[in-house]
Amino acid sequence: MKNMARLFYTISDEDGIRIVSYLGGGRRNKMHSVPIISKRLNIPVEKVQYVIDRLNRLGIVWRVSVDMTEKSQIMYGYTHNQALPVILVLAQSICSYFGAWDPSYDDYSLGVFKDETGKMDNSLPEVSFWKENEK
Repeated sequence: MKNMARLFYTISDEDGIRIVSYLGGGRRNKMHSVPIISKRLNIPVEKVQYVIDRLNRLGIVWRVSVDMTEKSQIMYGYTHNQALPVILVLAQSICSYFGAWDPSYDDYSLGVFKDETGKMDNSLPEVSFWKENEK
């Protein structure tokens, strides 16, 4: 339960959502550095590092040490966990539900797809049978 609360706390922040969206929108097996994420999203480095550290502890990103210069640099990869996008899409649909909600009443007595007059053509086209030598 505590990690669920930590996850929702992390992505409840607008910058947290932006970072997760940025990482999730990228290619698989692409590594990211905190300074580059900060530069591309225009978020302070300290904030990016804070969010990335939390995502790392939650298992949403993984880290590796890269020897690019004399000093090792930490790079992060996104796990592409399928559950997180589902949570985010669900949250977006919940948040936009009332904005697109139409409380008008319809008894659907003539079906959902009816023309403006309320009449509906119920005739169905015939489906041909298999031909003799058809594969």
